[in-house]
Amino acid sequence: RRSPAPVVFVVGAFFAVLGGAMLFAADKLYLKEREFLAHSERAVGTVVDFQQSVVSNNRTHYERRTYYAPVFIFADRSGQTRRATSKTSQGDKPGYAVGQTVSVLYNRDRPDEAELDTFFASWGGVTILGGMGVVFCAFGGAVAVNGLRGMIRRKGPGQNPPGSGGSGDVPRDPAILSG
Repeated sequence: RRSPAPVVFVVGAFFAVLGGAMLFAADKLYLKEREFLAHSERAVGTVVDFQQSVVSNNRTHYERRTYYAPVFIFADRSGQTRRATSKTSQGDKPGYAVGQTVSVLYNRDRPDEAELDTFFASWGGVTILGGMGVVFCAFGGAVAVNGLRGMIRRKGPGQNPPGSGGSGDVPRDPAILSG
């Protein structure tokens, strides 16, 4: 009968590697956002519309959810009016009202790169991806270590082949041991 320990180790290692990839991606998002913030200026904007997107559940196609991304205008430092759509959206109902004043961050070198000045717009992706990465790494690492321990326990003393440097090299003959 085969031990499930090698499978447990592989599954755990897979989740740990997946978590590491999520942390790597979160770091890239963090660096990109930090760069954006270093070259950004604040402006006051106004919500003028919403960009709607409808997403359906892949399994049932009956569950549809509408998301609303605010479309806003603002004046850059040269006074030119710019129009942008937020990269974040909210479901069920818009989180803003048309005509609502909002704080905007825009890239001073490329004013068309703009976003609402909110925590989630700046750090939501980093927080979610980084949090998931930590959980996947911790879970995967714990499962992998458990699988590795199971493989070591399964081998047990005296089960390593002679010459491998393991406990299989220890003589088991009582005459030799007493001798």
